[in-house]
Amino acid sequence: MNNNKKSRKILINGIILAAADLLLMVYFTLDSLWSIATVLIALLIAGVSGLQFWIFYEFFNKGK
Repeated sequence: MNNNKKSRKILINGIILAAADLLLMVYFTLDSLWSIATVLIALLIAGVSGLQFWIFYEFFNKGK
């Protein structure tokens, strides 16, 4: 049961990071605030979010 709670937290973290990245990209697009730094930040957040999803599916969702 504890492993299931831990895997849910990892999945929820990935979802929150993906949503935050999407909101930041929409905000930057609407206000024309894109620069190399904002692109790098968006890529970094997307990478961490993708890593969270990969960890969930690779290690916690194998047997299901």
